[in-house]
Amino acid sequence: MMRPKVYDNDRDEVTVKLDGQELRGWSYANDNERRIKMLCAREYVEGWCDASEKIFSRFDAIIKGD
Repeated sequence: MMRPKVYDNDRDEVTVKLDGQELRGWSYANDNERRIKMLCAREYVEGWCDASEKIFSRFDAIIKGD
């Protein structure tokens, strides 16, 4: 399973990308906002991974006939 990655351009934007494609982005104006947006991005990735895991486990169950 591919995992999205968080990027910070160290100027004004945090993005989440999967295989080079941007999934979500946040803009910031100062360091406090940057920290908040990084937390948002990490939560986004965690939710993405949790959901993907559940979906793939259901696909496995369907394929196995459970």
